[in-house]
Amino acid sequence: MNKLYLSMIFCAAMLFAGCQTTVAPGADPVVVHAEQTLALARHALDAFVQYDHTHRAAVPKEVHAFAEAVRREAPPKFRAALAILDAYQANRSPENRATLETYVAALAALAAQADASH
Repeated sequence: MNKLYLSMIFCAAMLFAGCQTTVAPGADPVVVHAEQTLALARHALDAFVQYDHTHRAAVPKEVHAFAEAVRREAPPKFRAALAILDAYQANRSPENRATLETYVAALAALAAQADASH
């Protein structure tokens, strides 16, 4: 439990820090940020639903209901975000960038909400 809790705190800190890492020359910072944020959000949401599963008897009903919503809604949102990331990489238009950033921000917010739920 302690390791899981520390892992979730780390993920939340990385999400809020905006994944401030050095981007390799020639790499698109939008793509790098999106990939990092999506990976961290997925890790945080996975940890949350695993926590819910492991501690189901102890978690409040509202937290379990939120975990069930995450189980239903997160996978299609991640698939959509990855498809939008592919579209952005194929056509780096301002519209595709804005759509990508919207989806990435929504998933980061969902991960932050999951972290705050328990």
